[in-house]
Amino acid sequence: MNTSKLKSLVLTLFISILFFQTIDGAAQLDPYQLKAAFIYKFLLFTDFPKTETDHHNRHLSICIYGQDPFKDAFNPVIGKIVKNRILKVKNIDKSTPIDRVQKCQVIFFSKQNNVTDIDHTINAVKNSSILTIGERENFIYRGGMIRLYTNLGKTEFSVNMDNAEISKIKFRSQMLRIANIVIDN
Repeated sequence: MNTSKLKSLVLTLFISILFFQTIDGAAQLDPYQLKAAFIYKFLLFTDFPKTETDHHNRHLSICIYGQDPFKDAFNPVIGKIVKNRILKVKNIDKSTPIDRVQKCQVIFFSKQNNVTDIDHTINAVKNSSILTIGERENFIYRGGMIRLYTNLGKTEFSVNMDNAEISKIKFRSQMLRIANIVIDN
């Protein structure tokens, strides 16, 4: 086996171990610690389109919409460098001005959020290259990109490829291999 194939194989194995390590450690984690780990891993396996303002924005922001169910679950990764940017977490809600909301790279909607508020926010950012993640059962059929949920005691996720394509967001194959993929067409 040549060196480049070996490096590729080792990298793929390493990425798989990292992703599955988070999943296998689930028994020790509170559900929102596990979801925070998933969201962090999603960032590593998501390609956002380049924009003119990228070089001015030093932060990659995960925005929690409404009441924050994570408490301090993101603390281990706040300040880490992801996609050459410093990771930060902030809270937003329906009173947050849309120009501030559009500075988020990720918006998480918990199951406690009002469906009307979720729909309004998703429609407002639909063409903004913001990764939208939610917990509600029909989230990915209402414009969201990733739904995190529990099935038979395991945390799983579904990805709506059409919604991601509208926002020009691409998911890497390592992530898609373990996702439940939804295509609206």
